[in-house]
Amino acid sequence: RELWRRAARMAREQLFATDPLQHVELGEPEHVVRRRWINDRWVEDIAEIRMSKTPFAEGSLRICYHAKKMSSRCTLRHRQQNSKHAQWAYQRNYVLKVYKSTSVRGG
Repeated sequence: RELWRRAARMAREQLFATDPLQHVELGEPEHVVRRRWINDRWVEDIAEIRMSKTPFAEGSLRICYHAKKMSSRCTLRHRQQNSKHAQWAYQRNYVLKVYKSTSVRGG
């Protein structure tokens, strides 16, 4: 049992050892409305994100940006203690897909 705990701890530390988005320049933190489909209904809440200033991919309908979302478990105490839970390098990475306007798409 202790061996499994140690292996899980090592895997967790290795997972956060390097940030895959460390080369991406992210903008200032901003609060956004997050919409999620949970239990057959839409749920809205406020999230704090940092989004890249330039897109990394573009298709005919959407533009894709790198982003990070601050954990909803990050509390004021984490921020005051400068805990890793409040540092952007330890937050999860996301891809934001933004639809182009219909005039750009030709629709």
